[in-house]
Formats: sequence, C-alpha cells, structure tokens
Amino acid sequence: MLSNLAIAEETESGELVMEQRYSTLEYALFRLDIATSTMSIQSCAHTLYCVLKQHFALEDNSAAFFSSIQDLASNSQVRIWALRKEHPILLKRVNQLALGEIQAKTNSALRLYARELIGAIRQHEAVETQTYFEGLYNELGGQG
Repeated sequence: MLSNLAIAEETESGELVMEQRYSTLEYALFRLDIATSTMSIQSCAHTLYCVLKQHFALEDNSAAFFSSIQDLASNSQVRIWALRKEHPILLKRVNQLALGEIQAKTNSALRLYARELIGAIRQHEAVETQTYFEGLYNELGGQG
C-alpha cells in the first residue's frame, strides 16, 4: 500500500505529464487551425496525427495514471470507456485529412472540415479531463 506522500507524488507526476502532453497536443491543433493551403493542412494534420496517436496511447496504457483512475473510480468507468472508444475514430479522421482523403470542393471547405475536427478533438479532451478529475477528486478524494 502506498503512503499518502507516495500517492501525492504519483498524482503530481501524472498531472505534470498530462500538462506536457496537453501542451504538445494544443500546439499541433493550433498549427492545423492556422494552416491555409491544402498542402499545409495535410502536413499539419500529419503532425497532429503523430501527436494524437502518442497522446491516446499513453492514455490507453494499462499502467498509465488515468488507468488507475478508471479502475478505482467506479462512477467514471463507463464515461472513460466511452471516451476511449472515440480515440480510433478521431485518429482515423485526422489521418484521412493528412493523407488527402477528405474530398472538399474548395480549400475553404477543407479548412472548415479541419476546424470542425479540431473542435471535436478539443471537446473530447475537455470531457475527458473533466471526467478524470471528477473521478480523482470526487470519488477518490484526490488520492488516485
């Protein structure tokens, strides 16, 4: 059994890793958001795909900080599971954009698709963060 200090250190470390991952992800989303040409949209989407793939892999890892929250916070388990099911769907959409598989009649339509996708990813991340912290603080008293 971990001491309260060890639990606090593990939680703090997990939060730091999460902040770093989120910053990297947010920067990739920003770059895609400001891309204007088809080529730059595809390039930024490729970068986002790589970042998002790693981001989701860390979240889905059974030894990760968030897996312990999912295992212990019973009220959050169903929501966390549903959010994890979105990971391959979001990855597929980003990859399709990166590979030029999205059929858009104009560059503006492609940018609109990219922005809608960015919104979906940000919404997913917001709900995910809220769910994990609710599980950590409401169900586990901050000692996940």
